[in-house]
Parts: sequence; structure tokens; C-alpha cells
Amino acid sequence: MWHGQPVGDGGTAEPAQGPPALPTATRDPSGKTRVQGEGKRGGRRRRRRRRRREKEKEKEKEKEKEKEKEKEKEKEKEKEKEKEKEKEKEKEKREEEKEKEKEKEGGLPSPWPHIRELTEGEEKETD
Repeated sequence: MWHGQPVGDGGTAEPAQGPPALPTATRDPSGKTRVQGEGKRGGRRRRRRRRRREKEKEKEKEKEKEKEKEKEKEKEKEKEKEKEKEKEKEKEKREEEKEKEKEKEGGLPSPWPHIRELTEGEEKETD
């Protein structure tokens, strides 16, 4: 029984001419072949392919953004390290200045007690 004929009618209704016809292929002005029911934008397959491509592109863009963020974080870490090095250098300079000031005042003993300067009365021992 075809889809156009009602059941239990006794055959009085006009029977359908066969299964529903498939849409025929036509030519777009652009030269592409398309099926009549699809419209100008193409069918389900094309839409799905397009969506898939768009999703892939979005994923790639997100990955690139993540890479850029990681690079920025690394740059920030490097800047922080440089700042720490500068602070350490400044601390060392301050300590050296303080030591020089104390040495000028005469308050600090020699940092190398085993090496002592010769006084006026002593002579240097040579082998």
C-alpha cells in the first residue's frame, strides 16, 4: 500500500502514483550541482562540514590564546626574577657601603684575621 491510500476505504480513493519522488538535481548559477529541496546554502552535509570546520578553527584559536597566555606568564616570571636580582644587588651595595663606613670609623675588625697588615716595626718574611 502506498502512502496516499487510506486503509479500509474499499479502494474508492485515488491511489498514489508510487513512492514520493526524490528531489532532482539542478545547477546553481555558480556552477555547483545542488538538490532542489536544499536551497542555495546547501544541504545538511555541507552545514555539518562547515560547522565542524568552524569548531576546529575555534579550538585552534583557543589553543593559540592559551599559548599566548603561557608566554605572558613566563615573561612576567622572568621580570620578577630580574627584579629580585636587582634587589639583591642593591642589598649587596648597601652592605658594602655600610662596611666601608664602619671601616672608616674603625669599628669593624678585618674580615680576614689570618691576613694582617704589617705594622711599621715588622718586616715581611720571604722564603
